[in-house]
Order: sequence, then C-alpha cells, then structure tokens
Amino acid sequence: MDTMPPPPGFLAGGGEMGALIRAHDWAATPLGPAALWPQPLRTVVRLMLTTNHPVFIFWGPEHTCLYNDAYSASLGPEKHPSMLGAPGCPAWAEIWDAIGPQIEMVMAGHGATWHVDHQLPIIRNGMLDEVYWTYSYSPIDDEAAPGGVGGVLVLCKETTRQVLEKRRLAFLLALQERLGGLEDPQAVMAAAAEALGRHLGVGRAGYVEIEPNGEFFTAGRDWTDAAMRSLVGRYRLDDFGPDLIREYRENRILSIEDVLADPRGTDQGRAKFGSIDTRAVIGVPLLRAGRFAAVLSVHHATPRRWRDDEVALVRDVAERTWSMLQRVRAEAALRESEARFRALVEVSAQVVWTADAEGATLEDNPSWRAYTGQTPAEWQGQGWRDAIHPEDRERTAAARRVFLAAKVPYNIEYRLRHHAGGHRWTHARATPLLDATGCLRLWVGMNTDIEERKRAEARTALLTREVDHRAKNALAVVQAVLRLTRAPDAKSFVRVVEGRVSALARAQTLLARDHWEGADLETLLRGELAPFLGEAAGPWAELAGPPVLLPSGATQPLAMAMHELATNAVKYGALSAPGGRVDLSWTLERARAEGRMEGKAGAGGSTGTLRLRWAEVGGPRVPGPPPRRGFGSRVLDETLRSQLGGTIELDWRPEGLACELSLPLRMTA
Repeated sequence: MDTMPPPPGFLAGGGEMGALIRAHDWAATPLGPAALWPQPLRTVVRLMLTTNHPVFIFWGPEHTCLYNDAYSASLGPEKHPSMLGAPGCPAWAEIWDAIGPQIEMVMAGHGATWHVDHQLPIIRNGMLDEVYWTYSYSPIDDEAAPGGVGGVLVLCKETTRQVLEKRRLAFLLALQERLGGLEDPQAVMAAAAEALGRHLGVGRAGYVEIEPNGEFFTAGRDWTDAAMRSLVGRYRLDDFGPDLIREYRENRILSIEDVLADPRGTDQGRAKFGSIDTRAVIGVPLLRAGRFAAVLSVHHATPRRWRDDEVALVRDVAERTWSMLQRVRAEAALRESEARFRALVEVSAQVVWTADAEGATLEDNPSWRAYTGQTPAEWQGQGWRDAIHPEDRERTAAARRVFLAAKVPYNIEYRLRHHAGGHRWTHARATPLLDATGCLRLWVGMNTDIEERKRAEARTALLTREVDHRAKNALAVVQAVLRLTRAPDAKSFVRVVEGRVSALARAQTLLARDHWEGADLETLLRGELAPFLGEAAGPWAELAGPPVLLPSGATQPLAMAMHELATNAVKYGALSAPGGRVDLSWTLERARAEGRMEGKAGAGGSTGTLRLRWAEVGGPRVPGPPPRRGFGSRVLDETLRSQLGGTIELDWRPEGLACELSLPLRMTA
C-alpha cells in the first residue's frame, strides 16, 4: 500500500497554518512538493512558523502566498485560508496596483522597502475595509533564482486601530477648537454635523430634537453631501419603526447597516427611510434632565458596515457637543437675560446699581447720573457715598455693615443728593448674590425716590400730634369736671379719678404715636410707673421681657390694670416704703410663626399668649387678702377678664403682692 511520506521537519509546528501548510497539495503549485523546496525558502518558512509576529511570504515568479497564524488574524473569510498557495496578484487583486510594484522592485534586487501606517484597504468580512499596516518587504536570497532573489519576506503589523485612534483624537481636538468660539446653539450643531459628516464620508449628519410629548422630532440645520437632500422638517418618530425608536427611548445607540435587511424594521419604516434616501444609520440618543431629548445621527445612501470606531466616534461627538451645546444655550440665555435686564435698567426711572462685596460700585444706569448729577468718575468705586447726606452717611454705613455680615437683603432709607439741589429721601433695597461656596460676590440694588412719601408721613405725623393734643385737651376737661364734682370725699375722689384718666391719656398718646396700630408694651409699662417713680423706673422697679407690640384693643385696658397695681403699691405695697421694689417681667408664647400683633378682634393670623408677672418685695408685711373687694380689683377683673378674655391671679404673699396676668393676643402672620 502506498503511504504519504512524512512532511519535512522544517514544517513542524506552526499551529493552524502549520497544519494547513503541511496538508496543502504543493505539487499542484509552482513551488512543487515541500520536500523539494530550496533551502532559503525552507529557512524562512521555518522562521515564519516559529514566531508569533505576523509574517507573509511571496515566493517565485508567481508570488505564491504563504503566511502564519499571526498574519491570518488580519484576514477575513474571503482570503483565509484560500489564499494559501495562491498567486499573489489574484489573491491581493484590490491592492495589487499598490503592492505589486513594491514586490517587483525587491525581486529585481533593488533592496528592501519600509512603510509606516500605510493604508491598504482590503476586502474582509464582506466589505472593502480601511486597513493600515506598518511593514517591510525584504528580499529572500536564492542563488538559483533569476537575479539571486527567490522571494519577498513580509514582516508586518496591522496598525488600523492605532491609526484610527490617532485620527479620532485629532478630529475631536480640531472639533473642540472649532466649536469653542461659537456662541449660537444652531451654529454649534451645524458645525459639529458638518465636521462629523465629512470625516466619516457619509451623506448626511445632524441633530434632531424630540418634542416634549415624545411623539415627534424636528430636524433643524443639518449637513449633507452633494447627493443627499436635507432632512429639515417635522416627523413622527414611530413612523420609522417602533422597535428601532425603542432603542433610542431606552438610551441605546442605533446602528443599522441596511434598513431594508434590519429585522427590527417595518414596511412602513423602510418606506419612510426610503423617502429620505437612507439605507445605513448611526444614531446616538441624548438626554436632558433624564428625558429623551435629541439624537445625533449620520445617514448613508447605500448599505454600509459601520466599524466600531465609527460608532464610537459618533457617540463621542454626540456626548461632547451635547454638553457644549447645553453650555452655549445657557450662556445665550444668560446673555439674553442680561440684555433684557440692561434694557430695563436703561429705561427705568429707578436707580439700579451693582456693587462688590466692599460696596464699590461696578456699574450704574443713566438714571443715577440724572438723579444725583454725579459724573461716572465721581460715582465709581466708593464715590457714590459722597451723594449721601452727611448726617446719614455713618448711619447708612453702619446698617450696610450689619447686612454685609449677615449676607441678607437690606432696606435702608437715607437722603440722597439731587441734581436740582439739596437732598431727597430715597429707599435703597439690595440683594446679595452668593457664589457656590456661600461667599458674597456682589450686591444688586435699586434706589427709589420717597421724598413725597416722607413729606406725606410728616404731614400725617403733624396731624396725629394735633389729634393727640386735642384728645388730651378733652381729657383735661373731663378731669376738671371731675375735680369740681362735689362729693363727701371730694379730694380722694378727684385724686383717684385724675390718675385713672391720666392713665387713659397716656395709652391714647401711645396709640396715636403708632397710628393707632398698637403700642410697645415696655413703653406702656414705664409710662405707668413714671408718675410714681420719676422719669425712669430706676432702682424701684425691674422690667424684663421681649419686645411686644400690643394690639390697639388691649392697650388701654392693660394700661388701666397697670395703673391700678401701681397705685395699690404706692398706697399699701412695696412702693410705700423705702427699699421696696417691683419686679415686672413678661413672656410671649406664640401659637405659630413669628408675627406682628393685630388689634382687630377676629382678624386673620396666628395667636399668642402674653404672660406678665408683677411681684412686689421690700414693702410692709402683707397680712393676707383685703377684707373686701375694692375698685382696683374690680377694674383688674373687668378689664382683663371681660374685655380681653384673659386671666388674673392675685397672690397676697407676706413679702408682697404677686400678680400673674395671662392675655390672649391676636397676631398677624
């Protein structure tokens, strides 16, 4: 029985390609049986099979092809393994015009060649693929061959990935520089689309924006080559195929090599793509605040197998330009807002200004110059302070320092120089603008002329004082009548009544001073003690409590109650003896948020409870409650319980009377 001779030893090993070379029918090729190969070929084949570096061999006049496993990784199914043993020209038909002359030059004895990142597009995986190589063509010496060169040794490395990565980075850098100077959002989208479309060699590129309802998209300015038409218009998303659009809605990149063959498509969707001359698509969805808001897409008029680096590039451009687009839009909105603000400032009759954290003016509007008559050189920096009335400067500066330290809006009234002469009252309002760290960046303020209001307030104050004067005159008449009234104990009667009427007059004065809106509690208390103790309470009384604005309805009754307590203390209690004193303290318990006292019963707002304690010490020893209820006790009971709905507790302690008052008060929010 005939048996195949064992393969020559130089063909041992070599993985898949070693096995294929050993099994190949070399007798049917110009090389002939492997056992008869010349020694130079045997040597380089052995070298090829024992290295992990990609190696290719062209041998003989037909340039018969041999290669190893490392080289086969760069070949598609169209060439591997059918290329083994084939003549070089038909095997590399798509690039033979480029490599054929290089091989012939080496075979002719002109030495080796060297090529770095050389583009040699080859057919692989069903397409003409853009491939880059760094390689050398070196002669394989053979004395028996014509010219002394038997073949060409190809040492190579595919550098497609590295070349494309460099191109990608260079493209993104150039795109960033190109977009960096643009301020119009539409210009940014158009420039990015054009650069991407030209770089990829597609027919159309551009952004489409999804309407808030998520059903339609609008295509604005896009870029197209000479063949494809623009997509500008409004379209329904699902018309292109619900399954395809679902990829976008689920934030996945859409890559379609041929819309007619994609299984996710529908007949309606294919027809829709056909109406816009599109067969291949890459689309990257973009989100705004978590919502599907836009797509950056590239379209091609013919089927196209997209490389991974092309899809990645579209994604990178989408992400980078989208963030830039949001910034440009925000800056455009800010410029528009500033322009509107500037227009309002220019036409405003108010004095609008900005100042830094130290109060130095940054800009003004014409109304400042028109109002004060200051020139820009005069008001800049701290010069604006010179326009404030000298008597108001320190007070204004002190108030500004307080607001500056607290970083809260302020309201200040002061007199400001007027171009017509003299000074006019102005109301300055300002709001601090803080940076992300909470530091004060600047103040934005406005001054309003309130001269007429001030004059009106002065007239009102004058009228109030006049009414107060008239009321006092009326009370004086009442007092005179009471003093002339005959009674068995006229002197005592007059003295008591006169004191009570005086208490009413003092309460009336407090109310008139505050325009009948209420009265300050501490002022009322000191006023009622003053007739007995002099101008100030001095050492005979201690007053302690928070500021409280009494509603007008409670002011007069409480004044009467305090008068009765003070009268009793002078006649019988602590203030009737040297060293005696009264401790008067109060608290205010609010039912909810801080508010201002409201005088009208039943008015809206929150409620609070005033708790006031009158405690006498250092006077005559108190034997106990009086044997009968006097006029003062009846006044306390009627005014506090009947009129105000409060409570009163009298404790006749041996060391002195203690009185606890509790009054419900109505407060506005």
